[in-house]
This record gives sequence, structure tokens and C-alpha cells, in this order.
Amino acid sequence: FAYGEDLRGRALRRGSPPVRGALNVSARCLSDRDSAYVWVYDFYTALRLPVEVRTIENCRVVLSGLDAGSYDVEFWDTYAGKVIARAVGVVAASSGETFLELSLPAFRRDLAFKVRRRE
Repeated sequence: FAYGEDLRGRALRRGSPPVRGALNVSARCLSDRDSAYVWVYDFYTALRLPVEVRTIENCRVVLSGLDAGSYDVEFWDTYAGKVIARAVGVVAASSGETFLELSLPAFRRDLAFKVRRRE
């Protein structure tokens, strides 16, 4: 996921973007105005509690603070270390604030994704 990513000298900020459509699922991110690196996880399996691993479906993450425009998105299986899906997202402005709402592919335990401004 992080191989080849040069994060030095960038004004990346930490955040916890909202996750919609699934209970007990959280997200953490590093982002700036034209990119984001996001980890989405099932809260209970991240704590290694003795619960049955579930498939998480139909959830969305909302990223704010990105500049308006088109973005390439790569979704990663963190256990296999492979890209499992790609998408294009468009940052729209609403009430003066920009945001990107992404529907996530189904996953178990956790998922990571990268968002980069299209060239």
C-alpha cells in the first residue's frame, strides 16, 4: 500500500472521516488538498476481540478538504497486499465545503484506499 509513496514535505493531516452505512466501522486517514490515504476497519476485529469476522457491505466514507476535481481511487486488500478495485471520484462543492463520498467494496476486517488527483 505505501510502497513508492513519498510522504516527505507534504502538509498531510490526520483525521477520522465519517463512515456511513455500517455499525462499528471506523476510519483513519492522512490527507492533504489533493490526496488521501485511508484505513477503514471493523472496530471489534481491530481490537482482536473474540467475535466472528463479518463481511462489511454497503458502507461509504466521506472525505472533506480535498480540492474540487476528479480523483483516482485504489482500494486495497490489506492482508493480500493487492489492489482489489479501482474507481474515479469527483469532489463536489456543497455549501462552500468540498467533499468526496466513496462507496466501498465489500470487505472483511479492514480495507485501505488511496485517493489521488487525476493528472
